[in-house]
Amino acid sequence: MNRSLRLVKSISYRVLSILLQVIIVGKIIGFQWTWFILALNGVLILAYYLHEIAWERIVALLDNTGIRYNYPRVPLPQKVKAIVANARPYTLILPLFGGYFMIQASLGRFEVPTPDPLKTISAILSMVLINATGNYWNSIVDVDIDRVNKPYRPLPRGLLSVREATLISVVGALLSIIFAALVGLPFLLFAGATLIVTGLYSIPPVRLKARFMLNNAAQAVIRGILGPVAMWSVYSPIGMPVLVLSGMMFVFIMGAQSIKDIPDIEGDRQFAIKTFPVVLGVQATQTIIVMATIGSLVMALVTFDTIGLFVPLLFLPVAAAFIYFTFRPRGTITENQLGWTFMYLCMVTQILGFTLGRII
Repeated sequence: MNRSLRLVKSISYRVLSILLQVIIVGKIIGFQWTWFILALNGVLILAYYLHEIAWERIVALLDNTGIRYNYPRVPLPQKVKAIVANARPYTLILPLFGGYFMIQASLGRFEVPTPDPLKTISAILSMVLINATGNYWNSIVDVDIDRVNKPYRPLPRGLLSVREATLISVVGALLSIIFAALVGLPFLLFAGATLIVTGLYSIPPVRLKARFMLNNAAQAVIRGILGPVAMWSVYSPIGMPVLVLSGMMFVFIMGAQSIKDIPDIEGDRQFAIKTFPVVLGVQATQTIIVMATIGSLVMALVTFDTIGLFVPLLFLPVAAAFIYFTFRPRGTITENQLGWTFMYLCMVTQILGFTLGRII
């Protein structure tokens, strides 16, 4: 249905509704309220119209093929869309929102703006750029694997060349360090370490991604330890609460990270990438994911006096959904399965719970 027909439909339905309301309300409380009914329904017409558009967009996004081949669904030139898509925007929610929550947690109170907005923005931009740069490095080195596992990505489709991606990754890495330097020495050291481990994960000859267990451990260090600790260091010295949170996140990511590897077994096996699913099989990997998730939850419960009760309370329902979709894979509006989506939500939830415990 095009927008003109949708608008006519919205207006005709609302006109009928207005007539019924005027008659019913007028008979009960008086026709002097007609002006109010007309004004209210003007707002409702707009709301209904926007509601129809929103649901049409949602249904379109649930078409996995469409989201993959046209991602992101924004009115931008194809090249720009390819540049954005290759950064894998969904993965950036952790350094973006998780980073902001960690800064608020380090302050011990909710402050808007933060004491030094330049430091705050620079720190968040630095970690976002490190994550995006790592995704670029991964896409460059894995272009042959992605032709098997994820042929819809920009490099396998030829929407972005390896040379272009390399140039963008270099710029991203340099900018991440510049922004980190604006924050201060402690943050610069943690950001630099994060960038180094991120490079070691993807780039040969080290290429931790190809090494059994070290691939998951590298991601757990990056996302579970270095990231949260770096953001905490913007305003506060490193202490026991953030270390306990990082330990809990490390345990979770050490197992949960494998959720993304289950759909990629074919290409990973072909190119000797020794992930848990390739080495141990899908069922054993699912068991490891569940054990790591439960272990992380137990840690949160045992240490709630240090990290706060909000962590297990918020983490539990999201973790339950994550486990459920680990065994029942479903497509999603992001490029991977729904379990992978919930993995990121679990990490953000852990940090959000920690932040609430610190500021309330």
